[in-house]
Amino acid sequence: MGTLLSAVQEGGEPVRDYIERFRNLSLVCPAGIPLPMLLQTCRHNFLDKVEVRMGAVKAHTWKELIEQAEIAEKSAKKFETPKSRWGINNKSYDTAESSDTSALEVYGGTRSKKGNSNRTSEYQR
Repeated sequence: MGTLLSAVQEGGEPVRDYIERFRNLSLVCPAGIPLPMLLQTCRHNFLDKVEVRMGAVKAHTWKELIEQAEIAEKSAKKFETPKSRWGINNKSYDTAESSDTSALEVYGGTRSKKGNSNRTSEYQR
């Protein structure tokens, strides 16, 4: 049972592939684990964005779980936030090196304008 609990869907892994991998692992586990418990454990280990979109729908078979999970996966991809080439959501952020004054200086920090660490601020002099 421990192997099933640790078998989680990897980022970028399609739900169909994950469910197939989970089912194969469940065949290695000792018999006697009821199907509803296997389905619930498998679903619990989906990526959060897939599990959230599945809502309260309950699957009674592996086939139902695959169908519901694929619908949720498509929905998650459809509403995914696009990322810019820098990996942040299309917002421009100023860094301390690119601006004239750093955030530390604005709020009374200890960094000089060139980015060097300076232990005494102008307020302490």
